[in-house]
Amino acid sequence: MGVTHTLSSTGAADQIADCILPPFQAWDALICTSVAARDFVQRLHEEMREYWRAGVGATRFVDIQLPVIPLGVDARRFDGTESERVVARSAWGLPLDTTVFLFAGRLSFHAKANPAALYQALQSIANKSGPITCIEAGVFPNTAVQAGFRAAHAALAPDVSFVWVDGNDSVRYRQAWQAADVFVSLSDNIQETFGLTPVEAMAAGLPVIVADWDGYKDTVRDGIDGYRVPTIIPPAGIGSDLALRHALGLDTYDYFIGRASMATVVEPTALAAACFQLASNPALRRQMGEAGRRRALAEYDWPVILRRYENLANELNEIREAASGLSLVNSAQAWPERGDPFHRFAHYPTAVLQGHWRVTVVCGAQARLPSLLSLSMLNYAFAVDSMDAAMVERLLGSIGTSGSGSSGGAQPSRTVQAALVAAGCSTPAGVRALMWLWKFGLVDISPVT
Repeated sequence: MGVTHTLSSTGAADQIADCILPPFQAWDALICTSVAARDFVQRLHEEMREYWRAGVGATRFVDIQLPVIPLGVDARRFDGTESERVVARSAWGLPLDTTVFLFAGRLSFHAKANPAALYQALQSIANKSGPITCIEAGVFPNTAVQAGFRAAHAALAPDVSFVWVDGNDSVRYRQAWQAADVFVSLSDNIQETFGLTPVEAMAAGLPVIVADWDGYKDTVRDGIDGYRVPTIIPPAGIGSDLALRHALGLDTYDYFIGRASMATVVEPTALAAACFQLASNPALRRQMGEAGRRRALAEYDWPVILRRYENLANELNEIREAASGLSLVNSAQAWPERGDPFHRFAHYPTAVLQGHWRVTVVCGAQARLPSLLSLSMLNYAFAVDSMDAAMVERLLGSIGTSGSGSSGGAQPSRTVQAALVAAGCSTPAGVRALMWLWKFGLVDISPVT
Protein backbone atom coordinates (compact mmCIF):
# COMPACT_ATOMS: atom_id res chain seq x y z
CA MET A 1 0.00 0.00 0.00
CA GLY A 2 1.11 3.52 -0.75
CA VAL A 3 -0.51 6.89 -0.04
CA THR A 4 -0.76 9.87 -2.35
CA HIS A 5 0.79 13.15 -1.29
CA THR A 6 1.44 15.90 -3.79
CA LEU A 7 0.76 14.85 -7.38
CA SER A 8 2.25 17.74 -9.34
CA SER A 9 5.95 16.86 -9.13
CA THR A 10 7.65 14.93 -11.92
CA GLY A 11 8.77 12.25 -9.47
CA ALA A 12 5.22 11.61 -8.25
CA ALA A 13 3.82 11.50 -11.79
CA ASP A 14 6.51 9.05 -12.93
CA GLN A 15 5.91 6.72 -9.99
CA ILE A 16 2.15 6.76 -10.44
CA ALA A 17 2.48 6.16 -14.18
CA ASP A 18 4.50 3.01 -13.48
CA CYS A 19 1.70 1.48 -11.40
CA ILE A 20 -0.05 0.06 -14.49
CA LEU A 21 2.94 -2.25 -15.11
CA PRO A 22 4.63 -5.09 -13.18
CA PRO A 23 5.74 -5.61 -10.48
CA PHE A 24 2.45 -4.11 -9.28
CA GLN A 25 -0.49 -6.48 -8.90
CA ALA A 26 -4.24 -6.30 -8.47
CA TRP A 27 -3.86 -6.73 -4.70
CA ASP A 28 -1.65 -3.64 -4.39
CA ALA A 29 -3.27 -0.32 -3.49
CA LEU A 30 -2.49 3.34 -3.91
CA ILE A 31 -4.57 5.00 -1.23
CA CYS A 32 -5.90 8.30 -2.54
CA THR A 33 -6.46 10.89 0.15
CA SER A 34 -9.24 12.58 -1.83
CA VAL A 35 -11.57 12.00 -4.73
CA ALA A 36 -9.55 14.61 -6.61
CA ALA A 37 -6.39 12.57 -6.07
CA ARG A 38 -8.10 9.38 -7.27
CA ASP A 39 -9.40 11.13 -10.38
CA PHE A 40 -5.89 12.36 -11.17
CA VAL A 41 -4.45 8.86 -10.82
CA GLN A 42 -7.19 7.27 -12.92
CA ARG A 43 -6.75 9.86 -15.66
CA LEU A 44 -2.97 9.46 -15.73
CA HIS A 45 -3.29 5.67 -15.80
CA GLU A 46 -5.66 5.79 -18.75
CA GLU A 47 -3.38 8.18 -20.60
CA MET A 48 -0.42 5.84 -19.95
CA ARG A 49 -2.40 2.81 -21.19
CA GLU A 50 -3.19 4.66 -24.40
CA TYR A 51 0.47 5.68 -24.69
CA TRP A 52 1.60 2.02 -24.51
CA ARG A 53 -1.21 0.83 -26.78
CA ALA A 54 -0.25 3.31 -29.48
CA GLY A 55 3.48 2.90 -28.96
CA VAL A 56 4.00 -0.87 -28.80
CA GLY A 57 0.55 -2.42 -29.16
CA ALA A 58 0.26 -3.32 -25.49
CA THR A 59 -3.04 -4.93 -24.50
CA ARG A 60 -2.59 -6.03 -20.86
CA PHE A 61 -2.07 -3.74 -17.92
CA VAL A 62 -2.19 -3.94 -14.14
CA ASP A 63 -5.20 -2.43 -12.35
CA ILE A 64 -4.19 -1.65 -8.79
CA GLN A 65 -6.78 -0.72 -6.18
CA LEU A 66 -7.46 3.02 -5.73
CA PRO A 67 -9.43 3.39 -2.50
CA VAL A 68 -10.17 6.87 -1.16
CA ILE A 69 -9.18 7.17 2.51
CA PRO A 70 -8.60 10.68 3.87
CA LEU A 71 -5.85 11.75 6.21
CA GLY A 72 -6.71 11.72 9.89
CA VAL A 73 -6.44 14.13 12.80
CA ASP A 74 -6.21 13.73 16.54
CA ALA A 75 -9.53 15.51 16.92
CA ARG A 76 -9.47 15.80 20.70
CA ARG A 77 -6.12 17.60 20.60
CA PHE A 78 -8.04 20.62 19.31
CA ASP A 79 -10.44 20.77 22.24
CA GLY A 80 -10.69 24.23 23.76
CA THR A 81 -12.69 26.16 26.34
CA GLU A 82 -14.09 29.65 26.48
CA SER A 83 -11.62 30.56 29.22
CA GLU A 84 -8.74 29.45 27.00
CA ARG A 85 -10.18 31.62 24.23
CA VAL A 86 -10.21 34.65 26.53
CA VAL A 87 -6.61 34.00 27.58
CA ALA A 88 -5.51 33.56 23.97
CA ARG A 89 -7.21 36.78 22.89
CA SER A 90 -5.58 38.61 25.75
CA ALA A 91 -2.17 37.22 24.83
CA TRP A 92 -2.47 38.90 21.44
CA GLY A 93 -4.23 42.01 22.69
CA LEU A 94 -7.36 41.19 20.68
CA PRO A 95 -10.67 42.69 21.85
CA LEU A 96 -13.51 40.20 22.14
CA ASP A 97 -15.55 42.15 19.55
CA THR A 98 -12.88 41.68 16.86
CA THR A 99 -13.60 38.97 14.30
CA VAL A 100 -10.42 36.93 13.92
CA PHE A 101 -9.74 35.07 10.69
CA LEU A 102 -7.01 32.44 10.90
CA PHE A 103 -4.82 30.89 8.24
CA ALA A 104 -2.46 28.17 9.48
CA GLY A 105 0.01 26.41 7.25
CA ARG A 106 2.93 27.15 4.96
CA LEU A 107 3.31 30.88 4.47
CA SER A 108 4.26 30.65 0.81
CA PHE A 109 2.26 32.60 -1.74
CA HIS A 110 3.60 30.58 -4.69
CA ALA A 111 3.37 27.05 -3.25
CA LYS A 112 0.28 26.89 -1.06
CA ALA A 113 -2.33 29.64 -1.22
CA ASN A 114 -1.86 33.15 -2.52
CA PRO A 115 -3.33 35.30 0.28
CA ALA A 116 -3.94 38.42 -1.82
CA ALA A 117 -7.53 37.39 -2.57
CA LEU A 118 -8.22 37.02 1.16
CA TYR A 119 -6.65 40.39 1.96
CA GLN A 120 -8.85 42.12 -0.61
CA ALA A 121 -11.97 40.35 0.64
CA LEU A 122 -11.26 41.29 4.27
CA GLN A 123 -10.58 44.89 3.27
CA SER A 124 -13.92 45.01 1.46
CA ILE A 125 -15.81 44.11 4.65
CA ALA A 126 -13.57 45.80 7.21
CA ASN A 127 -15.82 48.83 7.56
CA LYS A 128 -19.09 46.89 7.35
CA SER A 129 -18.86 44.14 9.94
CA GLY A 130 -16.74 45.61 12.72
CA PRO A 131 -13.01 45.23 13.43
CA ILE A 132 -11.20 42.51 11.49
CA THR A 133 -7.96 40.75 12.45
CA CYS A 134 -6.14 38.18 10.34
CA ILE A 135 -3.75 35.77 12.07
CA GLU A 136 -1.24 34.02 9.84
CA ALA A 137 0.28 31.08 11.71
CA GLY A 138 3.16 29.26 10.10
CA VAL A 139 6.72 29.51 8.89
CA PHE A 140 8.06 31.67 6.08
CA PRO A 141 10.52 29.90 3.77
CA ASN A 142 12.78 32.97 3.71
CA THR A 143 12.91 36.65 4.58
CA ALA A 144 12.07 37.74 1.02
CA VAL A 145 8.74 35.92 1.14
CA GLN A 146 8.05 37.36 4.58
CA ALA A 147 8.69 40.86 3.24
CA GLY A 148 6.30 40.14 0.37
CA PHE A 149 3.54 39.27 2.83
CA ARG A 150 4.08 42.45 4.83
CA ALA A 151 4.07 44.65 1.75
CA ALA A 152 0.79 43.09 0.61
CA HIS A 153 -0.78 43.70 4.03
CA ALA A 154 -0.21 47.42 3.74
CA ALA A 155 -1.14 47.70 0.08
CA LEU A 156 -4.23 45.45 -0.06
CA ALA A 157 -5.77 45.57 3.43
CA PRO A 158 -4.78 48.75 5.26
CA ASP A 159 -7.86 48.58 7.52
CA VAL A 160 -7.21 44.99 8.65
CA SER A 161 -4.98 44.14 11.60
CA PHE A 162 -2.45 41.38 10.93
CA VAL A 163 -0.71 39.10 13.40
CA TRP A 164 2.03 36.64 12.54
CA VAL A 165 2.45 33.56 14.74
CA ASP A 166 5.63 31.54 14.39
CA GLY A 167 4.61 27.99 13.56
CA ASN A 168 7.64 26.68 15.45
CA ASP A 169 6.34 28.15 18.72
CA SER A 170 3.93 25.44 19.88
CA VAL A 171 2.39 27.52 22.69
CA ARG A 172 1.73 30.56 20.52
CA TYR A 173 0.56 28.38 17.64
CA ARG A 174 -2.09 26.73 19.83
CA GLN A 175 -3.19 30.14 21.12
CA ALA A 176 -3.71 31.27 17.52
CA TRP A 177 -6.25 28.50 17.04
CA GLN A 178 -7.96 29.29 20.34
CA ALA A 179 -8.21 32.99 19.51
CA ALA A 180 -9.77 32.49 16.08
CA ASP A 181 -13.40 32.89 15.00
CA VAL A 182 -13.09 31.68 11.39
CA PHE A 183 -10.55 29.50 9.61
CA VAL A 184 -9.62 30.33 6.01
CA SER A 185 -7.58 28.32 3.49
CA LEU A 186 -7.86 29.45 -0.11
CA SER A 187 -5.62 26.93 -1.82
CA ASP A 188 -5.05 27.73 -5.48
CA ASN A 189 -2.09 25.41 -6.03
CA ILE A 190 -1.80 22.15 -7.94
CA GLN A 191 0.65 20.78 -5.37
CA GLU A 192 -2.23 20.51 -2.89
CA THR A 193 -4.04 17.16 -2.84
CA PHE A 194 -5.93 16.84 0.45
CA GLY A 195 -5.47 19.80 2.77
CA LEU A 196 -5.29 18.85 6.44
CA THR A 197 -5.71 22.19 8.18
CA PRO A 198 -9.43 22.65 7.34
CA VAL A 199 -10.12 19.31 9.02
CA GLU A 200 -8.09 20.44 12.03
CA ALA A 201 -10.15 23.63 12.07
CA MET A 202 -13.36 21.61 12.03
CA ALA A 203 -12.01 19.56 14.95
CA ALA A 204 -11.38 22.84 16.76
CA GLY A 205 -15.00 23.86 16.21
CA LEU A 206 -14.22 26.67 13.79
CA PRO A 207 -16.32 27.45 10.71
CA VAL A 208 -14.17 27.29 7.61
CA ILE A 209 -13.92 29.19 4.35
CA VAL A 210 -11.98 27.23 1.74
CA ALA A 211 -11.40 27.26 -1.98
CA ASP A 212 -13.55 24.74 -3.84
CA TRP A 213 -10.37 22.86 -4.70
CA ASP A 214 -9.03 19.28 -4.60
CA GLY A 215 -9.56 17.52 -1.25
CA TYR A 216 -11.39 20.49 0.26
CA LYS A 217 -14.35 19.39 -1.87
CA ASP A 218 -14.55 16.18 0.18
CA THR A 219 -14.05 17.56 3.66
CA VAL A 220 -15.96 20.84 3.85
CA ARG A 221 -19.71 20.78 3.24
CA ASP A 222 -20.69 24.07 1.66
CA GLY A 223 -23.25 25.88 3.79
CA ILE A 224 -22.93 23.36 6.65
CA ASP A 225 -19.36 23.39 7.99
CA GLY A 226 -18.54 26.68 6.26
CA TYR A 227 -18.25 27.84 2.67
CA ARG A 228 -16.45 26.53 -0.41
CA VAL A 229 -15.60 29.42 -2.70
CA PRO A 230 -15.73 28.62 -6.45
CA THR A 231 -12.43 28.34 -8.29
CA ILE A 232 -11.75 28.72 -12.01
CA ILE A 233 -8.77 27.68 -14.16
CA PRO A 234 -8.05 28.14 -17.91
CA PRO A 235 -8.97 25.42 -20.43
CA ALA A 236 -6.64 22.53 -21.30
CA GLY A 237 -3.77 23.54 -23.56
CA ILE A 238 -3.15 26.88 -21.87
CA GLY A 239 -0.48 25.41 -19.58
CA SER A 240 1.38 23.14 -22.01
CA ASP A 241 4.30 25.56 -22.22
CA LEU A 242 4.54 25.70 -18.43
CA ALA A 243 4.79 21.92 -18.22
CA LEU A 244 7.34 21.75 -21.03
CA ARG A 245 9.57 24.42 -19.53
CA HIS A 246 9.59 22.53 -16.24
CA ALA A 247 10.21 19.17 -17.95
CA LEU A 248 13.20 20.64 -19.81
CA GLY A 249 14.64 22.16 -16.65
CA LEU A 250 14.10 25.75 -17.76
CA ASP A 251 11.82 26.45 -14.80
CA THR A 252 12.16 25.08 -11.29
CA TYR A 253 9.31 23.21 -9.65
CA ASP A 254 8.51 26.30 -7.56
CA TYR A 255 8.18 28.45 -10.68
CA PHE A 256 6.06 25.78 -12.38
CA ILE A 257 3.47 25.51 -9.63
CA GLY A 258 3.65 29.23 -8.88
CA ARG A 259 2.95 30.24 -12.47
CA ALA A 260 0.03 27.79 -12.61
CA SER A 261 -1.43 29.27 -9.43
CA MET A 262 -1.35 32.77 -10.91
CA ALA A 263 -3.91 31.62 -13.49
CA THR A 264 -6.18 30.05 -10.87
CA VAL A 265 -9.00 32.29 -9.65
CA VAL A 266 -10.70 32.05 -6.26
CA GLU A 267 -13.90 33.92 -7.19
CA PRO A 268 -13.62 37.32 -5.45
CA THR A 269 -17.32 38.21 -5.07
CA ALA A 270 -18.24 34.87 -3.49
CA LEU A 271 -15.22 35.06 -1.20
CA ALA A 272 -16.15 38.50 0.08
CA ALA A 273 -19.74 37.36 0.68
CA ALA A 274 -18.59 34.32 2.69
CA CYS A 275 -16.27 36.45 4.80
CA PHE A 276 -19.05 38.96 5.50
CA GLN A 277 -21.57 36.26 6.45
CA LEU A 278 -19.28 34.78 9.09
CA ALA A 279 -17.86 38.08 10.32
CA SER A 280 -21.32 39.54 10.94
CA ASN A 281 -23.15 36.50 12.33
CA PRO A 282 -21.76 34.92 15.55
CA ALA A 283 -24.68 32.47 15.74
CA LEU A 284 -23.90 31.17 12.25
CA ARG A 285 -20.25 30.77 13.24
CA ARG A 286 -21.24 28.64 16.24
CA GLN A 287 -23.67 26.57 14.17
CA MET A 288 -21.15 25.79 11.44
CA GLY A 289 -18.35 25.23 13.91
CA GLU A 290 -20.38 22.67 15.84
CA ALA A 291 -21.34 20.87 12.62
CA GLY A 292 -17.69 20.70 11.57
CA ARG A 293 -16.66 19.42 14.98
CA ARG A 294 -19.15 16.54 14.78
CA ARG A 295 -17.95 15.71 11.27
CA ALA A 296 -14.28 15.70 12.25
CA LEU A 297 -14.94 13.28 15.11
CA ALA A 298 -17.11 10.98 13.01
CA GLU A 299 -15.11 10.92 9.77
CA TYR A 300 -11.52 12.03 10.32
CA ASP A 301 -10.46 11.07 13.85
CA TRP A 302 -7.45 8.72 13.67
CA PRO A 303 -9.20 5.64 15.14
CA VAL A 304 -11.81 5.93 12.35
CA ILE A 305 -9.15 6.24 9.65
CA LEU A 306 -7.02 3.39 10.99
CA ARG A 307 -10.00 1.05 10.95
CA ARG A 308 -10.38 1.84 7.26
CA TYR A 309 -6.72 1.01 6.69
CA GLU A 310 -7.17 -2.30 8.51
CA ASN A 311 -10.24 -3.17 6.44
CA LEU A 312 -8.34 -2.36 3.26
CA ALA A 313 -5.45 -4.63 4.23
CA ASN A 314 -7.90 -7.49 4.77
CA GLU A 315 -9.53 -6.87 1.39
CA LEU A 316 -6.15 -6.86 -0.36
CA ASN A 317 -5.24 -10.15 1.33
CA GLU A 318 -8.43 -11.71 0.02
CA ILE A 319 -7.68 -10.54 -3.53
CA ARG A 320 -4.15 -11.94 -3.34
CA GLU A 321 -5.31 -15.30 -1.98
CA ALA A 322 -7.96 -15.58 -4.69
CA ALA A 323 -5.27 -14.99 -7.32
CA SER A 324 -2.94 -17.71 -5.95
CA GLY A 325 -0.57 -18.96 -8.61
CA LEU A 326 -0.80 -15.84 -10.75
CA SER A 327 1.74 -13.78 -8.83
CA LEU A 328 5.04 -12.61 -10.24
CA VAL A 329 6.27 -11.86 -6.73
CA ASN A 330 8.23 -15.09 -6.31
CA SER A 331 9.76 -14.92 -9.76
CA ALA A 332 13.42 -13.98 -10.07
CA GLN A 333 12.33 -11.50 -12.69
CA ALA A 334 9.35 -9.96 -10.90
CA TRP A 335 11.01 -6.58 -11.47
CA PRO A 336 13.63 -6.78 -14.25
CA GLU A 337 14.95 -3.25 -13.72
CA ARG A 338 15.68 -4.13 -10.09
CA GLY A 339 16.73 -7.75 -10.56
CA ASP A 340 18.57 -10.09 -8.21
CA PRO A 341 22.26 -9.09 -8.58
CA PHE A 342 23.27 -12.75 -8.61
CA HIS A 343 21.01 -13.26 -11.60
CA ARG A 344 21.72 -9.98 -13.31
CA PHE A 345 25.50 -10.38 -13.03
CA ALA A 346 25.75 -14.17 -13.26
CA HIS A 347 28.09 -13.80 -16.26
CA TYR A 348 30.66 -11.84 -14.23
CA PRO A 349 32.26 -14.67 -12.15
CA THR A 350 34.10 -17.83 -13.09
CA ALA A 351 31.41 -20.08 -11.63
CA VAL A 352 28.15 -20.13 -9.69
CA LEU A 353 27.68 -22.11 -6.45
CA GLN A 354 25.88 -25.45 -6.88
CA GLY A 355 23.96 -27.38 -4.25
CA HIS A 356 25.82 -30.67 -4.85
CA TRP A 357 29.28 -29.20 -4.22
CA ARG A 358 31.04 -30.37 -1.04
CA VAL A 359 31.70 -28.05 1.87
CA THR A 360 34.40 -28.74 4.50
CA VAL A 361 35.36 -26.83 7.63
CA VAL A 362 38.93 -25.53 7.60
CA CYS A 363 41.09 -26.54 10.58
CA GLY A 364 41.01 -23.92 13.33
CA ALA A 365 37.91 -22.22 11.92
CA GLN A 366 35.98 -22.25 15.19
CA ALA A 367 38.86 -20.57 17.02
CA ARG A 368 39.28 -17.91 14.34
CA LEU A 369 35.59 -17.09 13.98
CA PRO A 370 35.17 -14.67 16.96
CA SER A 371 38.03 -12.42 15.85
CA LEU A 372 36.69 -12.32 12.29
CA LEU A 373 33.19 -11.47 13.51
CA SER A 374 34.58 -8.53 15.48
CA LEU A 375 36.04 -6.77 12.44
CA SER A 376 33.90 -4.03 10.90
CA MET A 377 35.50 -4.78 7.54
CA LEU A 378 33.90 -8.23 7.71
CA ASN A 379 30.67 -7.71 9.67
CA TYR A 380 29.34 -4.44 8.22
CA ALA A 381 26.69 -6.20 6.11
CA PHE A 382 25.15 -7.93 9.14
CA ALA A 383 23.38 -4.72 10.16
CA VAL A 384 21.40 -4.54 6.92
CA ASP A 385 21.26 -8.21 5.94
CA SER A 386 18.95 -10.87 7.32
CA MET A 387 22.00 -12.99 8.12
CA ASP A 388 23.81 -12.36 11.40
CA ALA A 389 26.60 -13.71 13.59
CA ALA A 390 24.33 -16.35 15.15
CA MET A 391 23.46 -17.77 11.74
CA VAL A 392 27.12 -17.90 10.74
CA GLU A 393 28.05 -19.69 13.98
CA ARG A 394 25.19 -22.18 13.64
CA LEU A 395 26.08 -22.96 10.05
CA LEU A 396 29.76 -23.46 10.81
CA GLY A 397 28.97 -25.72 13.76
CA SER A 398 26.57 -27.82 11.70
CA ILE A 399 29.14 -28.45 8.98
CA GLY A 400 31.88 -29.25 11.47
CA THR A 401 29.85 -31.97 13.20
CA SER A 402 28.47 -33.65 10.12
CA GLY A 403 30.19 -36.97 10.88
CA SER A 404 30.29 -37.79 7.17
CA GLY A 405 34.02 -37.40 6.59
CA SER A 406 36.28 -40.18 5.39
CA SER A 407 38.56 -42.21 7.67
CA GLY A 408 42.10 -41.15 8.47
CA GLY A 409 41.18 -37.95 10.33
CA ALA A 410 39.91 -35.98 7.33
CA GLN A 411 37.60 -33.09 8.08
CA PRO A 412 33.90 -33.93 7.77
CA SER A 413 32.11 -32.60 4.71
CA ARG A 414 28.60 -32.29 3.37
CA THR A 415 27.01 -31.11 0.21
CA VAL A 416 26.13 -27.45 0.20
CA GLN A 417 22.42 -28.27 0.19
CA ALA A 418 22.70 -30.75 3.07
CA ALA A 419 24.72 -28.30 5.16
CA LEU A 420 22.13 -25.57 4.72
CA VAL A 421 19.26 -27.90 5.59
CA ALA A 422 21.03 -29.28 8.68
CA ALA A 423 21.63 -25.77 10.02
CA GLY A 424 18.07 -24.63 9.27
CA CYS A 425 19.51 -22.06 6.87
CA SER A 426 17.87 -22.99 3.56
CA THR A 427 17.17 -19.34 2.82
CA PRO A 428 18.84 -16.69 0.69
CA ALA A 429 20.43 -15.28 3.85
CA GLY A 430 21.70 -18.77 4.73
CA VAL A 431 23.39 -19.13 1.35
CA ARG A 432 25.00 -15.71 1.79
CA ALA A 433 26.20 -16.78 5.25
CA LEU A 434 27.82 -19.85 3.72
CA MET A 435 29.54 -17.70 1.12
CA TRP A 436 30.76 -15.45 3.94
CA LEU A 437 32.38 -18.44 5.63
CA TRP A 438 34.03 -19.44 2.38
CA LYS A 439 35.06 -15.87 1.50
CA PHE A 440 37.06 -15.53 4.71
CA GLY A 441 38.63 -18.97 4.72
CA LEU A 442 36.59 -20.73 7.41
CA VAL A 443 35.22 -23.39 5.09
CA ASP A 444 36.32 -24.78 1.79
CA ILE A 445 33.88 -25.66 -0.97
CA SER A 446 34.93 -28.02 -3.71
CA PRO A 447 33.14 -28.19 -7.04
CA VAL A 448 31.97 -31.70 -7.86
CA THR A 449 31.61 -32.56 -11.52
